Amino acid sequence: MQEELRGRIYQDDHFVVSDFSDVILEGLVGMEDEEDGRPVIVFIKIKGKNWHRFFLDAGYGFWENWEEEELDKEEWAEDEVVYVDYIEKYNIKNKSIDSVFCKEDKITIQFKNKDQFVLQTITLSDMDSSSEINFIKNDLQEDR
Repeated sequence: MQEELRGRIYQDDHFVVSDFSDVILEGLVGMEDEEDGRPVIVFIKIKGKNWHRFFLDAGYGFWENWEEEELDKEEWAEDEVVYVDYIEKYNIKNKSIDSVFCKEDKITIQFKNKDQFVLQTITLSDMDSSSEINFIKNDLQEDR
């Protein structure tokens, strides 16, 4: 079995997270600013892996693995951020992930059913712009 990469894995404007293809989503949690509700960091958990985190800053996507087995929500309250369970919010528990990639100021989780969870920069021309979540639901019925 290949050892999992640790630390900052990606810091670029285009990348594909190959370890997160054809896997089952177990956790997707946002650390959102208490005042404006904008996501600061998003944490993702898939079967058999630690929590990974991703975020956007200054036109780049970041993907990290700091070997977090559990999320410390008490620490978040001290940082004036709130915990948001995106799995519950978007009803995506145990969804199968097709791919995860960063392109054009967005980090996208593409699910097998073509739904998308997108973390994107609000104002592309502003390097200090906040991010927002856009959940794109595939309303087309797939053949079974």
